[in-house]
Amino acid sequence: MITWRGQTSAEQGFMDYMKKKNIFLRYACYDADQNPDVLDSIIAAVKKKTWDIIYVFGTTATRAVLSEITTVPVVFNVVTRPVKIGIIKSWESSGSNATGVSSKVPVLNQLKALKKVIDYKHLAMVFNPMEPNSVIQRDIVEKLSQEMNFQLHEFFVKESRDLEKMVSRLERGVDAVFFPSDSKINSLGKKITAIVNE
Repeated sequence: MITWRGQTSAEQGFMDYMKKKNIFLRYACYDADQNPDVLDSIIAAVKKKTWDIIYVFGTTATRAVLSEITTVPVVFNVVTRPVKIGIIKSWESSGSNATGVSSKVPVLNQLKALKKVIDYKHLAMVFNPMEPNSVIQRDIVEKLSQEMNFQLHEFFVKESRDLEKMVSRLERGVDAVFFPSDSKINSLGKKITAIVNE
């Protein structure tokens, strides 16, 4: 198991399901801790051993693993847009040694649900521009802004220290805040939520 931000309920769910189906596996768990250099060293170590299957969490880690490991079956989990990002060719056939599940909830549905809570005209989107899934979602939100009659305000968060810059800009006037499926934003969720709520 190669995780991007530690063991989550997704990994526990995977292990519980395997056990329920009487598929007994021995697990070796590696956590990249959202660090590309650590991820590279994990992949190098994994390549030196023999595995029956490799489980990977998230887009960033899955892309890195599949670029280096092409013969061992790879099961990805919590990847929002695996086809669009190029992890698999299509939902009918991955065209590679990969299979997995998507965590995608259509952005349109999310924004419509938010409109029921508050009729926003200025929407803040807090995301990590280094995460491909977030950039895709940002482009979708921008396209929907005209159709749904709102102005998009972008807030980049690559590291925890970026949160301080965000505060004064938020105070200048946004009606609501949208968080995409984004590992960095998820890991900083409590801090970001506290800032937004304040």
